[in-house]
Amino acid sequence: MILTHRHGLERAFLVAVEFRRRSSKDKDLEVPPSAVIARNAATDGERRQSAPIGLEESLAEFRELATSAGAQIAGEFVQHRDQPDPATLIGKGKLQEIAAAAASSQADLVLVDHELSPSQQRNI
Repeated sequence: MILTHRHGLERAFLVAVEFRRRSSKDKDLEVPPSAVIARNAATDGERRQSAPIGLEESLAEFRELATSAGAQIAGEFVQHRDQPDPATLIGKGKLQEIAAAAASSQADLVLVDHELSPSQQRNI
C-alpha cells in the first residue's frame, strides 16, 4: 500500500509506546513460590528461542514499515508507560502533546505501533 496525498507523499507522525515491565521482585511478592519457579523455567526456554526486541529496534522497524508504505516521516514520539490506558492507550495528556506535535510538523496522519481497540480509536 502506497500512502499518497494530493501534494505528494503522506506525512506520518509515528507514535511508539513502550510498556515497562514490573520487576521480578514485585511480581514474586504476589505469586506463590512454586508458580515463580514454573514461570522462570518457562520464560528461560522462551528467551533461548527468541530474544526480545528492544525499543530502538522496534522503532527502526516501524520507521521502515512506514517509509516502505510510502510515508514521509514528519516526526516521532515515544511514550513510556507502566500499563496501557484503557481509554486512549497513552493517556489523555500525552495524546494532547502528540496532537500538537503532529499538527506543528504538518503531519497528515498519525501511526501508532500498537493495536488500538475500537473504543481507543474512537477516543483518539
